[in-house]
Formats: sequence, structure tokens, C-alpha cells
Amino acid sequence: MKVFICGFGTVGQGFAEVLASKGKMIKDRFGQDVSITGAMDSRTYVCDPAGLDPLALVARKKEKRTVGDKGYTDPAEVLAKADYDVLVEVSPTDVKTGGAGLGNIISALKRGKDVITVNKGPLALKYAELTELAQKNGCMLRFEGSVGGAMPILNLCAENLMGEKIVSIRGIFNGTCNYILSKMDKGQPFDQALKEAQQLGYAETDPTNDIEGYDSACKVAILANAVFGRNVTFNDIKITGITSITEEAVSMAASRNMVIRLIGEVSDSRLEVGPRLIPKGHPLSISGTLNTAQIVTDLAGPVTVSGRGAGRAETASAILSDLMAILERRTKGRDEESLRLRHHAQGRRPDRGRLILMRRQDRHSQEAGRLRSRLHRRGLAGIQPEGRRVLLPRIGAAPVRIEAGGLREHLPPGRSSGRGRGPQGAGRMRIGMVLHIRKDVGLPCQGGLGDRAR
Repeated sequence: MKVFICGFGTVGQGFAEVLASKGKMIKDRFGQDVSITGAMDSRTYVCDPAGLDPLALVARKKEKRTVGDKGYTDPAEVLAKADYDVLVEVSPTDVKTGGAGLGNIISALKRGKDVITVNKGPLALKYAELTELAQKNGCMLRFEGSVGGAMPILNLCAENLMGEKIVSIRGIFNGTCNYILSKMDKGQPFDQALKEAQQLGYAETDPTNDIEGYDSACKVAILANAVFGRNVTFNDIKITGITSITEEAVSMAASRNMVIRLIGEVSDSRLEVGPRLIPKGHPLSISGTLNTAQIVTDLAGPVTVSGRGAGRAETASAILSDLMAILERRTKGRDEESLRLRHHAQGRRPDRGRLILMRRQDRHSQEAGRLRSRLHRRGLAGIQPEGRRVLLPRIGAAPVRIEAGGLREHLPPGRSSGRGRGPQGAGRMRIGMVLHIRKDVGLPCQGGLGDRAR
């Protein structure tokens, strides 16, 4: 698998180092190498389809301050010429416009490339558009590291808590603010705590995004969209930063056995970032630079997770987890996990993922529903029988023909392929019905159809 790293600062270099150290583990697990075929910083780029040495890239960046010898003016032109399978987008965040990162992600998705990003700006501003573009082009957009760095909150909600109704999420999503407030708990004034955070590298030279709550608000927007299915942007969040917190307010909180923390809160009806009084000993009262989140669920109750929200290796670990998820899906046929493929009545197996065999009792199953949804997202409006063929009208284009092989032999006696007409025909497939996607269709598919309908 070929990777292009867009943004070669602290996180980009950290990911290159992680690939160098974890390459053997990846090869042993997935049976293929992951190579860096391109890298780009704010001024230069380097490409080599045969692969680049990750540690050599890091060493060059440290020595010459640039990742490559070639300059550029339009990153989209660089990406258009590059040879890669996965774009790792880790350029600086711009919460106002999405910055260059937004254009880079769009460029990759339009080419059908999988994307991993920790760039909060594009996701906080254009989440719906980006996920729709990824679905349309049959590629994956993953962004675990965009919320909480090494804290595994998105995958936790999507996978481990997938049977739960998540009622709300509230947490500390900015380590810089938490460090400052922790120092204020010990009597330091705000300005002194901020200066110390900058000296230690926890805060940027311009700390506005952190202390005004903008960074936390981006993460709240991402959680609202990814976990709660809402369609919101950064501009929909009610934001209050920590610049107005005084030493007197901190002392008053301490007298009540409480601390002040900047808390982001998201639910079906709530989108807020602001200072909150938290009882000492509560999971959200932690000190230092850690991020922590409390996920309130209907069955498991509150589930708390914490981790380092920033850092070279920490954020790179989140990118690595997303990369391995893509590798697992691409190399082990995970596209078929939402539709159990059956043996044909005559014992034939599906032909390279191009056949779908569904038993009658499965026609209303969740697997069948997911298949119909995925077909629809790829422009197919439904399944309508047409004699011994099945016609799938493509929305806004000419119909796509899908052959129904051996239909008569495998329908129960007295059943006709003419039944099940209409847009819901996909839910009325009969026992042993075999759908064979013709080679000339060329439609990207997932969920039981394999990587491509060939």
C-alpha cells in the first residue's frame, strides 16, 4: 500500500517514524508492505513511486527544514501527479476556511483514494460534504486522531459501543487549557500559566485557538456529526473560552471542593464548549495535559476514556490505527462483512465477490438493508426484475444491467421472477437468486459486492 503524507511537521514526521518502526508488524499481519511514495510540507515536496525511506525524510527535514527539493504553488497539482493509495493529511488546522487541508482531502477523495486525517478544520466545517464524497467514490475517510489524539473515542463509539444508545458526550478536549487551569488551581495567575505552557511546547505562539475554545469546538462538531449523526459545523457551537477566568473564581471553586475545567458537551440537542465547575475526584477533574471524555450510554451507563490529546508519537498512533483499519478492510475482504455470502444450490461459490446469494429468510435482515443502502449511495435506485435480468436504474443516468443467472432453477415452485417489482424489489429477492454484475459496468461497490463490480 502506497501512502502520501501531506504536512510534514511534528505529526507527519512522527507518523513516518512509526511506519519505520512498525513496518515488519504490518507486513506480518497483512502480507504487504506500506511505503511512503510522497511527502509534502508547506513549501516543497518529494515523490518516488518505488518508495522513500521514512527516517531519511525525517532527517532531511530536520537538517534542511524542507522535505524535498521541488517547490510548488498548488498542492492539488502535486497530488494529481502522485502515485498513492492513501492520503495522510496532517497539515495545519484552519478553523475559518478549512485551509489547504480541505482542498487536499477533496482532491484525494475525487480520485477514489482513501484518506486519513487529524486535521480538524475540514471536518468541523465540511463533514457532510466530505463523507458524502467518500461514499460516492467508494473510498474511506478516517479521522480517529482528530478528536483527542491518542484517546480512542471515535472508534470506541462506532465499534465497541455500537449496540448502545449514546445519550451524551462531555469531556476535556484541549490539553493546553487543562494545563493552564491546573496551574491556576495551584495559585498561578493565568498569564504566567500560559507563558509556561508555551515554553514547554503545550501552547502555540498564538494560543487563540486553544484558550478561546475554538479547538475544543471543532472536536465537538466532529463528535456531533460522527457519533450523533447530526449535520452541524463549527459555527453552530456555543463557545466560551478560559480567558475570563480569574484567580478569585478558581479560589471560590476550591472553597467548594471543586475545580474549573473547559468542558465540551454534545448530545442530540446540546452543542457547547465552556468553563464548568467540576467536583474534585470526578473523572473530568483531571489535571495536566491529558484529554478525557465521559460517554453516557443507555445500557453501560457512563464510560470514561482518557489519553494524551497531542504529541508526535501519540497522534501518530491514532493515524496508525486508521491505516491498519483500511488495510484490514482492503486486504481481507471486510467489505463482505455486512452481507453473509451463501453457497449456491448447486454448490458454486460467489465469483470474486461479483455474486450475491441471499436466502429468503435474510431478505429483511440488517445485512440486506445495508446492501440496499450501499447500492443506493452508489447511484442505484432499486432492483426491478426484467424477465431473466434484473434492472438497477442508476439515478440520473442510463440503467445498469445486472444478470440474474439460473433464476428459474433456484426459485421455489410457483414463484415468478416478475414478483417484487418496484423500488423495494431489492428486499424481495427469492431463494437462490444470483445477481451477477456484468464486467462492463465498472461500478465501485462495497458490502458483498467486492471492491469493484467488474
